Amino acid sequence: NTHEDNLPSFPKEKRPKQSASTLKKVNALKKWREGYGKKAGLDPSIICPNSLIQAISLMDQCTIDKLKEMGEIRKWQIDLFGDDICGLLGSIS
Repeated sequence: NTHEDNLPSFPKEKRPKQSASTLKKVNALKKWREGYGKKAGLDPSIICPNSLIQAISLMDQCTIDKLKEMGEIRKWQIDLFGDDICGLLGSIS
C-alpha cells in the first residue's frame, strides 16, 4: 500500500475531440509562444497559457475586437501581441 493509494482520485474530464483546423492553430500558437518567450526572455506560459491558446484556437475568426470580448485574455496581452496572433491565425484558416 503506497501513499499514492490514499490520495483522492478525480475523474478525468473528457474533452471534445479537436478538429484538424483547431489542432493546427494550437500547434502554431504554441510554436509562436515559444519563439516570443525566447525573444522576450519570458516563460512561455506567462505570455500565453495553454488554456488561452485553446480558447483562441476555437475562434472562427481572430480580430482584436473578438479578442477583447474574450474573458480569458488580458489587455496587456492584446496590446503586445494581439496583431501577431490574429495575423498568424489568419494565415492558417
